[in-house]
Amino acid sequence: MHIITEYLSMSYFTLIMLLGMAVIMIANRKAKIRGTRSIWLIMGLVLSLTVLDYLEVWATTYEKDPIWLYVKTSLVYCIYPLIALLELYLIAPVKRKFLLTLPYLAFVLIEIADFFGAHLTYYFQERAFWGGETPLRPLPFMMDCLYVVILALYSVRFIRDGSTSKMFIVIYMAASTILTALLEFTNKITSLTDAIIAFDIVVYYVYLAAIRHSEMQSALHRKEMELEKSKLTLLISQIKPHFINNALLTIREYCYDEPETAAELIDHFAVY
Repeated sequence: MHIITEYLSMSYFTLIMLLGMAVIMIANRKAKIRGTRSIWLIMGLVLSLTVLDYLEVWATTYEKDPIWLYVKTSLVYCIYPLIALLELYLIAPVKRKFLLTLPYLAFVLIEIADFFGAHLTYYFQERAFWGGETPLRPLPFMMDCLYVVILALYSVRFIRDGSTSKMFIVIYMAASTILTALLEFTNKITSLTDAIIAFDIVVYYVYLAAIRHSEMQSALHRKEMELEKSKLTLLISQIKPHFINNALLTIREYCYDEPETAAELIDHFAVY
């Protein structure tokens, strides 16, 4: 019970946002918002990050086997760029996805090597994290930013496509993620990346929901207009024969007594 309390106190803000996000998505499930499955996956990864962050605290506080520290660090280093990659797939019209995945797969191999003691990006000595003396120390930070920067570059395409609002959302997500990663890399802040990622996903989902609502309203308006047009067309098709019949019968009556008036009426009717 004590462990659960510690975990909740450490990750409370992130968990509350994820819970709120889950409630919103379940409530909007009938709207069929594009990218919902990807967002669920990203939320699951963020949730796993909160567990892994506590895993390090648990292993250090209770003097567990250092292997748990390596498990936590390697997984965290792999999950952060994976989230950025999934966001790129979700938001941008990415082509040749496999090519974009290759850097991530190479990075995963490096982290697997670190897990077995290669000391390329990090290592632990007497339960203390060491990274300054490793040859590839900046690599995890660079991987975190790689896909976010690519995503930011796609905002130029959004401008050309007329999606200005989407451009601002993407720029905000990219800037907040890169800034947070930089501050954590330089030890200016700690344990906020999870919350920032969760908040970014909330912002983007709200944007998607607003776009979907607008599309549904437009579709409903088009259907209403089409229905009214169909009703009008049906009414006209019913009125025209009846009107033509009445007009011709009226002109016929004038033909006997007032042929000139009848001729004038025929002219008017022909113009109609």
